[in-house]
Amino acid sequence: MKPIIRYTGTIVVTAMVALAVAHYGFGVQTADAQATPPPAQQAAPAADGSNRAEPGAPAGDGSAGPVAPAAPPKVTIVEVSCDNATPAYTFTGAIDGQVASGSVVKFAMPPGVDIIPDNPTSAGLEVQAGQTRCLKFNEDGVFLFHSSTKQHGAITAIPWYDLLVNKEVEDLKGGNFWMPKAVNRTADDSDLMYYAVLGLSFFFFFAITGVVVYFVIKYRHRPGHKPEPSAAHNDALEITWTVIPTIICVFLFYYGWTTYVHLVTPPTKAVEVNVLAMRWNWQFTHANGVQDSDLHVPVNTPVRLVMTSTDVLHSFYAPVMRVKQDIVPRRYTYAWFFPTKPGTYRLTCAEYCGTNHSQMGITNDGRRAVLVVHEPGGYERYLADKAAESVKLPPDQLGKQLYEKKGCNACHTIDGSARVGPTFLRGFGTMVPLSDGSQVKMDENYIRESLMYPQARSRPGFPPSMPSFEGQLKDREIEGIIAYIKSLK
Repeated sequence: MKPIIRYTGTIVVTAMVALAVAHYGFGVQTADAQATPPPAQQAAPAADGSNRAEPGAPAGDGSAGPVAPAAPPKVTIVEVSCDNATPAYTFTGAIDGQVASGSVVKFAMPPGVDIIPDNPTSAGLEVQAGQTRCLKFNEDGVFLFHSSTKQHGAITAIPWYDLLVNKEVEDLKGGNFWMPKAVNRTADDSDLMYYAVLGLSFFFFFAITGVVVYFVIKYRHRPGHKPEPSAAHNDALEITWTVIPTIICVFLFYYGWTTYVHLVTPPTKAVEVNVLAMRWNWQFTHANGVQDSDLHVPVNTPVRLVMTSTDVLHSFYAPVMRVKQDIVPRRYTYAWFFPTKPGTYRLTCAEYCGTNHSQMGITNDGRRAVLVVHEPGGYERYLADKAAESVKLPPDQLGKQLYEKKGCNACHTIDGSARVGPTFLRGFGTMVPLSDGSQVKMDENYIRESLMYPQARSRPGFPPSMPSFEGQLKDREIEGIIAYIKSLK
């Protein structure tokens, strides 16, 4: 019993001393103790929904007033002075390109290359050979052109924040063999823990393997050699291999525990984003009501995610943030991070959630959902511009946007092929079969009911997996989806 008592006492005393040294010498501050800048002010939507009288409108008493002249059509592409404007892009030939709507583009054509608009939509997109012009694209759209040398191209104007999500992800720019680069201020602690454990594992693996190989060779059986008697006891050796591993384990435990507490305790002041996961898309809702399938956050500001699921288990995973958290139906889970570098980064679901798990948040052009960290001031601008966009878009264009942002494209195609759900192509106005053998006309009422109560009148041959969008769509958004399905003829 004496050796057992001696070993146990040695371990307990060593652990207590090591824990005290780790606590007072390497203590880690909690999240609330850190000085974090206050979250940026949330921008209010650009449109307040009020009904203001326009100048020249008829008086409210019903009397006939003077009829205002019709406003001239808005010109999409206008020329501006290159001396008074700072071009955001420069094109030196008849090539395709993407630009942000509202930006100024400089066209510097070499001799022999010109640009001629293809249709009235592209009116104004005209640059002669050898000429330099600066053009401003006021609206979104695809503007086709050609040249006298029979080259064809298109300038696509999209919102500036869509340009950010279409950028190549930057995870592997600056990373290493083991991990992508870290852009979360708290990632250094978890990375250090990982590399410490990895280094210790390498060291002890090769050290123990080397000693075993050496002893096997040195003390192998040879003719004329008698086996040496085994040592019965060695206090110095036993204390050494007890104390050193105990100290290592205590420091690993303490540092891992304090880092974990820090990672799961968000600051009291943080930008809060609600996350709704569904098969197979993300919905991120910001403080002013803006919703998106890509996550936009400000730089140098703590961000707290409040997450839940509409159907099955999902898992939010942003590798550059070192954040991974399961999302569970009918309950809330939380995660937070402190982004330090603006850029576009990967965002994936790390929990198998069904057929299209690997396509979570994918768009029609094959792009997956991303995490965008904005430059200072960019996040507030994104909230304001995104809120204004949903107000000014025509219904069918709003519906097309929602078709991707709400994840409809994961199950419903627009090319006539069947996927998890029926196609939207040429469906409006036709009689569609139901699972009970009856038929119903696919009209506005049927589409609205299918969005709110998808299993009420389901279609045969398709699994009952569509989630309900009740409470997630505004009336104008429902009307936009209906208008978009109508346009698919």
